[in-house]
Amino acid sequence: FGSARSASRLHDLRTMAASGGAGGAPHVRIILGTMTFAGQVDKAGTLKQLTSFAEGNASERRDRVELDTARMYNHGKTEELLGEIFGEAPELRARYITATKVNPFKGFNETLTPESVRAQSAACLEALGADSTDILYLHAPDIDTPIERTLEAMQGLYEAGKFRELGLSNYSAWETAHIWHICKARGWVLPTVYQGMYNAITRQVETELFPCLKALGIRFYAYNPLGGGMLTGKHRAVSDAPTAGRFKDNKMYQDRYWQPAFFEALEVVRTACDAEGVTMAEAALRWLAHHSLMRGGDNDGIIIGASSQSHLDGNLAAAQGGPLPAAIRDAYDAAWEIARPSCPKYFRP
Repeated sequence: FGSARSASRLHDLRTMAASGGAGGAPHVRIILGTMTFAGQVDKAGTLKQLTSFAEGNASERRDRVELDTARMYNHGKTEELLGEIFGEAPELRARYITATKVNPFKGFNETLTPESVRAQSAACLEALGADSTDILYLHAPDIDTPIERTLEAMQGLYEAGKFRELGLSNYSAWETAHIWHICKARGWVLPTVYQGMYNAITRQVETELFPCLKALGIRFYAYNPLGGGMLTGKHRAVSDAPTAGRFKDNKMYQDRYWQPAFFEALEVVRTACDAEGVTMAEAALRWLAHHSLMRGGDNDGIIIGASSQSHLDGNLAAAQGGPLPAAIRDAYDAAWEIARPSCPKYFRP
């Protein structure tokens, strides 16, 4: 009964989003993703993306735009490149809200012990050439470190002025609630933003995480809005080995999306998009902006990155486009039902 009621509620919410709700279609904030910087994108290309994004995405509500990075991106080189550019152009730095992440990933010899958290934070700030960052995320859970120790270390960094907002990423709904209540009970900085995997055919966050975030007053930022490029439609068959891009030699992304069910699901979307004359990349971003369960205004956001300026321009234009035709919305719903059994978990163990 509970599952049926939950499904009915999700349907009602999505119907409201599809029709624009009471106040018109939501317009979520856009955050610049930087994973490609210092990797696929060199210094000149990075400067161009940073400049164009700042000029094109400021608004009357917010005179600063947001970027998202992490200690692990390109083994620290992304943060170093951002720091180099911002050091040469302080006026550009002033236009950005900056977020980065500390991680527990063993491939980077990191944990979320207090010592590692403090060391990673110091390394982030040194690389960025900054005294503090606007948002500092815990990138994923560390099952070997009691969360209370991690949070106490984060509180120390907060009190020292090293960051302004605490973010979480890749935690389960129950872990998120547990963390929030620990912080609340001890008078520590509360998490106010969560970054998670969400797109038109990867919707696991909707069932339990979104209600949790809403109840706790935590906004949501979606990563993988194009499924690492999968939702652009450029990959046609699971038997075709990827030769470039996010899926080449990347087991994590291959395990996440390179599955028969996803290819089958995307063919349903491809047929609808072709009939309506809408590219699959544009449709995927418009779905998130207008038909997902994300909240508009100053609440939720989409993290958009690109390997070139033309890709960034196209993605931004698509995300700021209008609602989708009903045929494409219906195709995405059908595609989600096909992909649902193979959907990757939104949280990490």
